[in-house]
Amino acid sequence: MYRIKLIAFAVLSSAVLFVGCGSGVVDEPQKTTFQGVLEIASPGKHEVITATGETVEVSSVAFNLSSTDYLGNLVSVIAVEQEDGSMEIVGITVLELLNGTGKSELVEFYDSTLGLKMSYYSDWEVNAKEDEVSFLAPVKQFGDATASRDEIRAEQIQFLYTSESLDGDPKEEALVAFAREFYPELQNPSSNINIVGVDAMPALKLDNDTYFFYRNGLVYKVSFIPSVENFNETSNAIFAEMLRSFQFIGINDLNSDPIAPEDAEIDDNDGAVDMSLIESGLKFTTFQSLPYHFKADLPASWYYSGSLSSESGVMHVYQFSDKPVDEGSILVELKIVTREPASAGQSVTLKNGPAKVVENSASLTVYTEVGGQRYEVSGSIGNKDVILKMASSIEKRVEEE
Repeated sequence: MYRIKLIAFAVLSSAVLFVGCGSGVVDEPQKTTFQGVLEIASPGKHEVITATGETVEVSSVAFNLSSTDYLGNLVSVIAVEQEDGSMEIVGITVLELLNGTGKSELVEFYDSTLGLKMSYYSDWEVNAKEDEVSFLAPVKQFGDATASRDEIRAEQIQFLYTSESLDGDPKEEALVAFAREFYPELQNPSSNINIVGVDAMPALKLDNDTYFFYRNGLVYKVSFIPSVENFNETSNAIFAEMLRSFQFIGINDLNSDPIAPEDAEIDDNDGAVDMSLIESGLKFTTFQSLPYHFKADLPASWYYSGSLSSESGVMHVYQFSDKPVDEGSILVELKIVTREPASAGQSVTLKNGPAKVVENSASLTVYTEVGGQRYEVSGSIGNKDVILKMASSIEKRVEEE
């Protein structure tokens, strides 16, 4: 690193201060002006890189040099040389904003396989895998492509949970259950729940560098992994910014089978239900209920949540939507019931056995019984194909020994 000495700069002012009536002379500190891009040299230290590529070590008690108002931007500074040769900034002016905040362009990472999106800076390297994505700090930040780099990572963890409470947020309950199983050292995990992200989602905060989110049998771990050799405090600020942008999107499972027309058949002796809409080409994945020991298909890009029900004759209800279900846009409901099915309706034979379908201009409900357990699957008539597919796919889940 080159350090520009005081003699290399034009002197802004060099004056003497006369105290009293000429009885003493005190030298005013010599001030220097120079221009360059303000950067972080190492944790807690800053530097200005001039147009010639030389660097000047700087500090300031008057200005927060880590502020994005200055950091990464072209600045003109007024400074005084210190005993250690560094320059103390006493005045600073931003001459040019470089990419808004001094960082590269902010872009969006979108992955429907992982089911998430978040913002990151375009000079960070992105490595996406089936169940995780990592963002690596720019090589130019450390100069050596083989050197370890700060990393921000988002990864999926399988964790099935079904809410047993009528009150409270099922996502918060799932995160608390996850913490109790995997982080028993947390005495009161409920106190570690924070509201984070674009959609103000509950998140379990393990520490300042690790957060967990929950959706549909999956926990998402979003973490900052600092480099031991090359940690840069700017990366910490970027992690906080990326965390605020974290958002769930629909999951598209490309390995799932599309709706197949043979999943539902009509009993010709008992009337007909038009099943042509089943051939819609939607991708489906499997949803499982642990407390009620069954599984069924649902659109791979949809969200769901489950909870106990206060409705008469209904033990539990699962709600499904193409958006987060807590936003109130419920498209289909699957209920585990003890009540008798409706007396009206058409009798049909589904892939998993006999059922009854009640249809009108606005809605459709399928009543079926599988493995001695009764179910009702219902929703708007516009989702008829999905309702029939889900009802016909219900089967008893075999417990593993």
